[in-house]
Amino acid sequence: MPTGGATLRMPERAGVGNAMLHLLTGDAFDAAEALRCHFVQKVVPAGKELDEAFRIAERIAAQAPQAVVATRLNVLKAIELGQAAAVADFIPVQQRLANSEDAAEGVRSFIEKRPARFTGR
Repeated sequence: MPTGGATLRMPERAGVGNAMLHLLTGDAFDAAEALRCHFVQKVVPAGKELDEAFRIAERIAAQAPQAVVATRLNVLKAIELGQAAAVADFIPVQQRLANSEDAAEGVRSFIEKRPARFTGR
């Protein structure tokens, strides 16, 4: 039996059929198969992994910090407590975010056609 939680995580990410195929056969799989099964989000050339990871991190860091945190927490809440719990947070969290300085900055930067300068407030 596989260890490390594979029997728990693989069906969630890859679907039961793909999980059973890989868990029961023990066959190795390449990057293309990992992408197809949703084990990874992206495939990049060998040696470029860190460059791509930093590029993605920089894109995320350029977003409004409160919105990034709220999005991450809502996704985790949906996974851990279910969709109803996540949906219950939509209106209060979106109201809080809409009243933030960063929301106003996002609108200003769009109107002025410039990159936003978010502060996390």
